[in-house]
Amino acid sequence: LRSGLPDDLRVYWSAVCVCPRGPWRWAIAMLDSMHQLTLDPGAKQYTSVVVACSISHAWEAVPRLLEDMQHRSFHQDRICRNAVMVAQARTTQWQSVFSDFEDMLQSKRSKPKPERDTWNTILNTCIKSGEWQRAMELWFDMQRSQVTPSWSTYTALLRVAEANECWGWSRELLDTLDKLGAPRTVQMYLAALNACKRGSRWDLALQFLREMRSEALSPAPKTYARIAESCELAGRF
Repeated sequence: LRSGLPDDLRVYWSAVCVCPRGPWRWAIAMLDSMHQLTLDPGAKQYTSVVVACSISHAWEAVPRLLEDMQHRSFHQDRICRNAVMVAQARTTQWQSVFSDFEDMLQSKRSKPKPERDTWNTILNTCIKSGEWQRAMELWFDMQRSQVTPSWSTYTALLRVAEANECWGWSRELLDTLDKLGAPRTVQMYLAALNACKRGSRWDLALQFLREMRSEALSPAPKTYARIAESCELAGRF
């Protein structure tokens, strides 16, 4: 821009689009420059800056951007609102995340309905805040809404099953991933093994260990510790 390029909205828009992968201050500077040159940045430009701030964990800059968008009557699309929720979750603003999500669920045509990435965000927020029961209820809501879960969704659900001692659900989730041809990771198995430990299901824990070996996954030290604890709690020394 300093090398003689024209002061055109498309040029600045291209620069802002790169910002989500770079420093958030650069995105803010581009937005300010567009205002100074009376280029009238729109909702898309603001959304890109909000995403850049969210990725960079710069929540302090987001409220001002949202206020400016509201003042200009800009529509916050799904990408923008999800970025805001991610930023709120990273700063432990749990209730704000839950409130925004409920607002999206109950909204009419004027606001975006939550899609898969937003559902994943709210599920992970439940995990971070310890809202395990709410996470299970949201999973049922997600199914009723006919939203197809992603690999990230199953990763989150295995954490929920672990916290709720639902070893049977852990088995079902891992089986579903296998049927889908999706990779099952050591961390996924560790969550399932912890559910087995809490439920004293030593037999299922050993089954998970055999599956890990068959999938060429290297068990971590925690793996054997949780299997041993499962056997001990079940009286199987």
